[in-house]
Amino acid sequence: MKNSKLLPVLLVVLMVLSCKNEVKRIDDIRGNNSASKPDKIEKAKNKKFAYVVFKLESPRLEHSEPTYMEVPTPTGGSYTDKIDGYDFVVWDKKAFTTGVIEIENYNEDEKYKLLDKAEYEYKQIHYPLIDSKYESNVLNKVRDFQTKEELKKHRTKIITRDVYAYTSYAEASKSKRKYQ
Repeated sequence: MKNSKLLPVLLVVLMVLSCKNEVKRIDDIRGNNSASKPDKIEKAKNKKFAYVVFKLESPRLEHSEPTYMEVPTPTGGSYTDKIDGYDFVVWDKKAFTTGVIEIENYNEDEKYKLLDKAEYEYKQIHYPLIDSKYESNVLNKVRDFQTKEELKKHRTKIITRDVYAYTSYAEASKSKRKYQ
């Protein structure tokens, strides 16, 4: 009989202790979450959507063939006069943009990594394509060897490199349209 009276008291004591442990665990969980939330908020603050813009100058050949013109003489005859052609470079301004990318922890280092990576890829893929048309025109159209050698030295130049970063993808995409 004594055991039966002690049993309810023992159950109540165990429940109280159990509840205290549960409250402590809930507080621990809240404490852990509050410690990790600032990190998530901080990361969210640094999250950017960015793209790179290169402003370029590309060479374009301006070429004309020599022309011959019949020039009348005062005596009523005529002679043929040669007007030399010309070959010179015109520098066209262009812009090149990368796609919009998401950067989790945007800072100055990430900006320059993005610029360097975009420039490397641009030089590997686009430089040869842009300059090949110019070089082909020089090789096929320019007759004078010395002029041809001088003109072949010209290549597309990157004038400026800029990164434009925004807090939303939509903002970045709308901004990028002005370069297309």
